[in-house]
Amino acid sequence: MYVSTFEDCGPYYSPLRETHEVQDLKSLIFWVRESMEQKLQYIGVFDDGGTCKGIWNLEVDAEYGEGECYDELYIVGCAYDLVRDPESWSFQYALSCLPTK
Repeated sequence: MYVSTFEDCGPYYSPLRETHEVQDLKSLIFWVRESMEQKLQYIGVFDDGGTCKGIWNLEVDAEYGEGECYDELYIVGCAYDLVRDPESWSFQYALSCLPTK
């Protein structure tokens, strides 16, 4: 089993893609939590056969600034959404971004 991550680094840099081997539940929780603390865009869990078991998508809430900063967006909160439906668009898009073995 392994955990695969993806982070879009903007228009000027290559995206960051990482894969971490997982032997037990403790290391699975460690890598998922570590990836969430880094606020990586997609976190996928794959079994030994390469089948995706679920993907966490980073969801961000943003608001426009006030006063002189009214045209800028500021992040006010973020949370992860677990997607398991392989037929959904968000699952397929995230799967295309994540590295596989």
